[in-house]
Amino acid sequence: MMFRSRKKIIQDELESYRELINRCVAELYRTLKCYSENSDRRELKKNIEEVSRLEGAADDKRRSIQVVLYSKSLFPESRGDLLGLLETTDKIANRAEATALMLRTHHIFIPESFRKEIIELCHISQRAVAVVLEAERKLFSDFRGALEFIGRVNELESDADHLEHKTINKIFASPTLEPIEKILLRDVVSFISSLADRAEDVGDRIRVIVAKRGV
Repeated sequence: MMFRSRKKIIQDELESYRELINRCVAELYRTLKCYSENSDRRELKKNIEEVSRLEGAADDKRRSIQVVLYSKSLFPESRGDLLGLLETTDKIANRAEATALMLRTHHIFIPESFRKEIIELCHISQRAVAVVLEAERKLFSDFRGALEFIGRVNELESDADHLEHKTINKIFASPTLEPIEKILLRDVVSFISSLADRAEDVGDRIRVIVAKRGV
């Protein structure tokens, strides 16, 4: 009974961790959307601080889960897989924070002619993250369901990749942007798209875990 109780506690902690990751990326999307619409740098600073707070909270939660996994006899057959999954998932929040900070430290302005594509790209990446986190939830109850979600993540990553290249081509074809502006916008676009890449990396981890269990 005690073992089951501890196992449930870990599952609840993992759920809290996933929620923090999801909120961190959602806050990045909100930050990007608000900033692209009004370019208010004071509001941007406030929003970025919230992204960083959520990233820090996710880091703290990850470390506490790692300590419990190392110190308790929980999930002995899959402890390494869970630790690896935690580390890979953590890279999503890291990239979300790095993207938000880039907007402020590089003083990036998003021209109106690129706002639609950039906001849509962030929305696609956010959805990829949300879907892969749902796949993680399925690991404890429904392996086949987890694989179905991973298939959707792969589709979203492909959509993000396509829109990334299309937007970058449009940026460098612009006759009105200065070279440095093109480079900075390209970097922002690449960082946003890489959130979907990191979601796909998490999906690959999940796929391996499922394969090890012969599903």
